[in-house]
Amino acid sequence: MQNQVMSSIVNKIEINGPLADVFDLVTTTRYWPQWHPATIGVSGVTERPFRLGDQVQERAQIGVQACLWVSGPKRNGQSSRKGSTTLNRYIQTKKEFIIMQRFRHLFIIVLGGIAVFALAACQLTIQPPTTAVADQTPPLRNELLSRVDLVGFPELFTAPQDATPDPDGQIVYFTAAGLDSPGLFRVPAAGGETTAVATGAPFVAPQGLASSMDGTQIYVADPEAANADGSLGQLFVVPAAGGEPMPLAGAAGSAPRGVEVSSENGADVIYFSGLDPADGQPAVMKIDATGSELSIIAKDTPLVDPVGLAVTKAGVVYVADQMASGNGLGSVFQIENGTVTTIADQFRTGNPVGATLTLDESVLLVSAMAPDRDSAQVLVIELASGQQGIINKVIEANPGSGGVHRAHNVNVFAWADSTAGNPRRGGNNNRGSGESGGVYALEP
Repeated sequence: MQNQVMSSIVNKIEINGPLADVFDLVTTTRYWPQWHPATIGVSGVTERPFRLGDQVQERAQIGVQACLWVSGPKRNGQSSRKGSTTLNRYIQTKKEFIIMQRFRHLFIIVLGGIAVFALAACQLTIQPPTTAVADQTPPLRNELLSRVDLVGFPELFTAPQDATPDPDGQIVYFTAAGLDSPGLFRVPAAGGETTAVATGAPFVAPQGLASSMDGTQIYVADPEAANADGSLGQLFVVPAAGGEPMPLAGAAGSAPRGVEVSSENGADVIYFSGLDPADGQPAVMKIDATGSELSIIAKDTPLVDPVGLAVTKAGVVYVADQMASGNGLGSVFQIENGTVTTIADQFRTGNPVGATLTLDESVLLVSAMAPDRDSAQVLVIELASGQQGIINKVIEANPGSGGVHRAHNVNVFAWADSTAGNPRRGGNNNRGSGESGGVYALEP
């Protein structure tokens, strides 16, 4: 590995406000794409200030190189409000991730209202946070759902990232942080006991997932899983009944985020979003179930941070991109025969944003947030007319919004409240899951 040196740039600004308020502002990472001109995406904990143990990923474009910053507070008993943070810095080149530095320092120091930022090869300009709001708010369409139940209570887990039912809508599988290790979990769609399917290594930060068409396998995307060649990101296949996660070799180094499974010529094909392993550009890809044939569906502009995916029987792909509208706002694209078309933009997405189709493929559902507050909702897009609506029944009580999927064979949906916090019992199944996240089953 070659030794490379990056210059360090320090910006100091004065923010006139109480220490706690300043800290809360500068560590709410959904504002970073507005403040930092090189930032093109953030993931992890983005909708609230840092807490001890949080992890945030920032993707920045600097010249021809893309930077992936992974930051998380020290777990040494100190409060993260003192600014003690470990930062792993990676520079992505064409075919590998070179670890530039690993150091422990004061990433953000807030003392007496002074915020000091230490960044590498980047410039930071702080401006008052603004969120673009569409001129017209889509109408409520809560009548589209008759059932919205909290079925996965945060006892064994916190911060669920994505959720999918099995093909017949009887069991909900989801990725989350466990009490000891992150992993894959399941819970009956009618509610009941949550059990772990696979936790710990090789998982690092499991995110998107999807069921095989027959329900025997669960495909899990982990953008931070390390590979033998030093690249980051892997797709794993896990037996639905439990067992060891096995990597799909062809997806190594793709930093996968969202996943969907479709059937083509009677065989499962896995669609996923992430980075093209060849050049690090944001991309939507597909691979066969053996992991041997990776194909690029679309990449680079207009994609910025593609995550949630839905695929029709005819092979039309819908992708929800968390940052494509700029200023921290997302877009939804349709990809058909190599042509990428915008069908929705300028809205606050969930994190990670999810997308799914109704069984008749007439309506696309996208996990989202209210434009003016941290309140979860689902964006409804009628594909024939382009008309949009909002579903916030029950879930509006939640400050986080994660992935959403439909069962392959029935109109049963699973949705993850990606709020991070301490595991706890959630109460009755019509309450929001609060500060710990939860998993929901939804039906028309």
